[in-house]
Amino acid sequence: MGRVKDMCMDMEDKYVDLSLSLVDGCEHIEEYIKTMLNYSYLIDWRDDWKEWSHEILTENWNEYWSKYNP
Repeated sequence: MGRVKDMCMDMEDKYVDLSLSLVDGCEHIEEYIKTMLNYSYLIDWRDDWKEWSHEILTENWNEYWSKYNP
């Protein structure tokens, strides 16, 4: 893979890692999404970054809180 592609993949990974580490500190999904907007610079190079981010964050949120709402 090229250097730029590697860099882009690293930024996506950082975003996902941050999103997983911050989900437990938020009480509402809106708060979670707003918190993660502070890190959008890691993924805003993607044409579909808003949709991609929403999908990732919603999935993380639902997975995390499903442990507490069986």
